[in-house]
Amino acid sequence: TGDAGHTFQLGQSLDQNTLALVGNERLLLQTLEAGGSGCITAMANLQAQTLRDIWDSFQSGKSASENQEDISTLNDVLANYRPYPAAIKTLLHHMHGFPEWSVRLPLTPLPTEMVDMLISQFSALIDDKKDLATV
Repeated sequence: TGDAGHTFQLGQSLDQNTLALVGNERLLLQTLEAGGSGCITAMANLQAQTLRDIWDSFQSGKSASENQEDISTLNDVLANYRPYPAAIKTLLHHMHGFPEWSVRLPLTPLPTEMVDMLISQFSALIDDKKDLATV
């Protein structure tokens, strides 16, 4: 639902062995603070360490707000490039040298001019932060 409070309510109504996960990494910290268990994330393909840092900081009682802001900012960039799977695959190729995987119908690949803008915007953000990604 995009609502960490809803995830918390679900978590409270389920037994202790059932996890309540939010489906958007921009809500990870808020979900953890509300008693949720974590998130299902595509961004982990690109920013696993930053997401792990949010988890570790929360678990140890340290502030994770700066890392959460970094993830949310990167997520904002990706939101401008639809379909999302095409953007993720493009960045996986650019950042980590994976093959240039195509998307399957009904999805379509990003136009070349959008690919260039995505790489430029995403790279500029991660270049501003050390260890946001290994590029």
